[in-house]
Amino acid sequence: MSKAHVLIIEDHKDSAEVLGRLLRQADVSYRVIERPAKLTSADVQDVNAIFLDLDMPDMDGYHVFNMLRRELTCHAPVIAYTVNTNEKATTRQLGFNGMIAKPLDASCFPDQLERILNRQPVWDEC
Repeated sequence: MSKAHVLIIEDHKDSAEVLGRLLRQADVSYRVIERPAKLTSADVQDVNAIFLDLDMPDMDGYHVFNMLRRELTCHAPVIAYTVNTNEKATTRQLGFNGMIAKPLDASCFPDQLERILNRQPVWDEC
């Protein structure tokens, strides 16, 4: 299998950096998108997964999720990357492939990432 590549859609640099550091440790490349309104189909082409913040100022994660699925026809697993873990039922109902809580637990993340990259749902809060 070729090296995995993921997209992080996150407006907070600190949160993106924490996730990025853990991805680098797992030898997974990534790109950060801070302004999802500018997403194009080229941005989501050939990504193995997308980590999506639900709470962003210009466009919330639910709107971005719909854009990914409907407008950009992206089929990569989309994982809610959020502090709003009380929204788990909503994200499941809408078709997200999982949820990972902020702050990330570095001891659990490698297993979660492996499952995500194998297209398995990840709903556990570590």
